[in-house]
Amino acid sequence: MKKMDLNRDWMLARPGVIFENFVGGAAGTPVNLPHDAMIREERRIDSPNGPDAAWYDGGTYVYEKELSVPADWNGKSVLLELEGVASNAMVYVDGQFAGKCPSTYTDFRLEIGKFLNYGGVSRVKVLAKTGMQRTSRWYSGSGIIRPVWLWVGGETHIAPEGIRFTTERCDASEAVVTCAVTVEHHSVGRAACRVITTVCGPDGAVAAAENQPLTLFGREEARVQTRFCLRNPRLWDVDDPALYTVAVQLVEGETVIDEDSVRTGIRTVTVDHENGLRVNGRTVKLRGGAIHHDNGILGAVTRKDAEVRRVQRLKAAGFNAIRSAHNPASKALVEACDEVGMFLMDELFDVWNDSKRDHDYALFFHEWWQRDMASIVQKDSNHPSVILYTIGNEIPETGTAAGAAQNRAMTNYFRTLDPTRPVANCINGMMSIMPHMRTILAEVLGGQVADLPTDINELMSMFDANIDEIMKHPIVTAATEETFAGVDVCGYNYMPSRYRMDGEQFPNRVIVGSETNPDKIGYHWPLILEQNHVIGDFCWTAWDYIGESGIGKNDYEMNHGMMYGPWPWFLAYCGDLDICGNRRPQSYYREIVYGLRAQPYVAVERPEHYNQPKCVSNWTWPDVIESWTWPGFEGKRTHVEVYADGDAVALYLNNRLIEAKPVGEEMPYKAIFDVIYQPGTLTAV
Repeated sequence: MKKMDLNRDWMLARPGVIFENFVGGAAGTPVNLPHDAMIREERRIDSPNGPDAAWYDGGTYVYEKELSVPADWNGKSVLLELEGVASNAMVYVDGQFAGKCPSTYTDFRLEIGKFLNYGGVSRVKVLAKTGMQRTSRWYSGSGIIRPVWLWVGGETHIAPEGIRFTTERCDASEAVVTCAVTVEHHSVGRAACRVITTVCGPDGAVAAAENQPLTLFGREEARVQTRFCLRNPRLWDVDDPALYTVAVQLVEGETVIDEDSVRTGIRTVTVDHENGLRVNGRTVKLRGGAIHHDNGILGAVTRKDAEVRRVQRLKAAGFNAIRSAHNPASKALVEACDEVGMFLMDELFDVWNDSKRDHDYALFFHEWWQRDMASIVQKDSNHPSVILYTIGNEIPETGTAAGAAQNRAMTNYFRTLDPTRPVANCINGMMSIMPHMRTILAEVLGGQVADLPTDINELMSMFDANIDEIMKHPIVTAATEETFAGVDVCGYNYMPSRYRMDGEQFPNRVIVGSETNPDKIGYHWPLILEQNHVIGDFCWTAWDYIGESGIGKNDYEMNHGMMYGPWPWFLAYCGDLDICGNRRPQSYYREIVYGLRAQPYVAVERPEHYNQPKCVSNWTWPDVIESWTWPGFEGKRTHVEVYADGDAVALYLNNRLIEAKPVGEEMPYKAIFDVIYQPGTLTAV
């Protein structure tokens, strides 16, 4: 099928009366897609979304576009594809309902041929309904935030994204791969054609080819599969992201009636308790970070160049893996990971049937999860960067029998759709045992506790000093055992205290630290390296984001509690990289812990806050920056942090030794100095 760009020359309206949308009375503003309408709205201190969405309101947004419809499209297959609409998309063509999709992150296609005005003009209308508040625990955006396409195909054509490439086995000498092509025939008569498949290597040379006949009968879909043996292949890996091109043509006689191609890679992925994660037979530890879907000042808009830039900067900072938190990654992000060389753990849901916010996706999960899962597999199947699927994040039901059954059903469905990738579930033990939390806290603390916060972030910060013991409690073990038994990889959110004990207690369990605090990597990474069954770590978070405003703040006013910044806080302020992609001090600390940086890093506390009390959360990094320029603070004291992979650090000011200290007294890979500020040059050795 021919794929056409449909992203320019739309009209946007936000009318006060929904009826106006159907009688043509709404005025509009010209926009191009992708487009985030929410980021252009005024934030309000009384927004019901509060810090979750950075004080942005939702609403109903109407996108309209006139579509010229050639007369010769009549009788052809015409599909409208929307990669992502935030959210509750309702689609109309010439006023007629064509379909809907409740998820912000699900790619979906609608057959619109039956509604079109052939030889004339048709009007496509998309309603994005984000007015039900609160819907998300972070900034979601509003509108058509990902690209829109039109697919047009003749009576016999390759199905949209109908090419699937799979590596059966591979090594340096040869690779056995399969290429399956889905062909659709929409006429009542019989069709005969040839399917020509060509595989070209990264250098453009033909590596393999096949030409085979295909006969289709009335309104039939056929799947043609070919197995190739490729000699001396270049295997895809993060260190060598080699991409092959698979091109398919349908030929009737001498005429090419349809063609399509995909870029893909040759690689295998396996997991087991003894060898951990192996890519192409090589054991890999994931140096991972979680990211949300927004692109900073672009809002929720997905742009390929922005995603490539983000992946490049994360890789340069020492990451080799990304977790799409907590919804499916965009096609642009997946492609960027393929091209730059980055492993991707693609995630489906933040909620199942139990809501975390009043109007979140739990309202739709039961009816839609299978369609959402099929969509993510279709999106990811040819992309070598995607090495893990995850079916949930901190799902409360995972501690129940019904939740374990849902977990098993989803995992098995994933395995049916795509048997080549392991499936994980990212579980926070505290979320799984909330009904038993008071019992556990009474045992751990040695007495009863007062009222507990209902927000999981606040709860974890409140009991940060005890979280290791809470997570190791036998109730957590029992509550999560069946759910963990149902997946290939067990995602541990904030549960590193269980790594060693669960490796012994469950001798076949494979674990990934799917979400961890930024200041704990110095403790966790050596533990991960020495245990084969723990395949890596994903910090929260790799890149700062909009919403969950202020969870990483240093609060010197001491009157806002532990979590979330007061109005007008905007960003979460907890990323290794800030919202613009600049590295923060914690990023250099992580790089040193990973063993990727030999040079020490010097970070200085803002001297106006020297020894000042403050409130912090689990996601707060000390209030330090890379600067020794503090006019007005001459003679005043401040703290200097030096991150180093060494036994000791010597700190010099203007070539004069201030002090030499052992590394790791306060925290692994760190030494802290108390220094009187003077202008000049600060040097760590």
